[in-house]
Amino acid sequence: MVSQPSVKPTSTTNIKMTDSAGAKMNAATIAEPFSLAVRQYIEQDMGGVGPKLVEVRRGTGKACARDGIRYELREVPKDELLEALEKANKDSGVHGILVYYPCFGAFPSFFGGTMNDFLRDSISIKKDVKRLCQFYRGNLYRNIRYVDDEKTQKCVLPCTPLAIVKILEHLGVYDKTKPTGDHLSGVNITVVSRSDIVTANVSYSLTCRGRVRCLDTIEFDLHSSWLL
Repeated sequence: MVSQPSVKPTSTTNIKMTDSAGAKMNAATIAEPFSLAVRQYIEQDMGGVGPKLVEVRRGTGKACARDGIRYELREVPKDELLEALEKANKDSGVHGILVYYPCFGAFPSFFGGTMNDFLRDSISIKKDVKRLCQFYRGNLYRNIRYVDDEKTQKCVLPCTPLAIVKILEHLGVYDKTKPTGDHLSGVNITVVSRSDIVTANVSYSLTCRGRVRCLDTIEFDLHSSWLL
């Protein structure tokens, strides 16, 4: 696994978060220090040759080009997707794999669950950019922070929950001065999402970081919504 670049904490804003007022945040501004850290890491620690990301559905090439990550889009028919994924898993020149879901809708898998579930769990844990396979989801739910028993490789959280934490940290809601597990104590949060996997991961990630109350988890489809 590729070691991770360190990122200096972003400065918090002067926004006061209250029950009666909200704020619209520019995620690009919050992400810029992390993008800068990636670019510096590639230049200083990797000799200017960035890791190679393969995506098998649609493009994030612009962001990769900005940060110095080599990007390749592989478009394949649905019935060849698993074969293409296995090929990328075995390719030593590929350092990350990114798939946008859903690919198969609610189509069931012979192994249980849906084909999308099977696809998520078929990505190598060394190359799973989204960190949505069972290995990382299980570590998130059990609050396991390292991949190996020797604790030499940190376990990276699923990327969307981690991004939410970084936004809350930027806002000053995530208090790193408190003991581990209490960073979000007393905070009330509502999670709105169209994805059961992402929704569950965000809710659990926030809950295990403090005595935060996820008041509602609202999941949307194209025509209706419901509370979980």
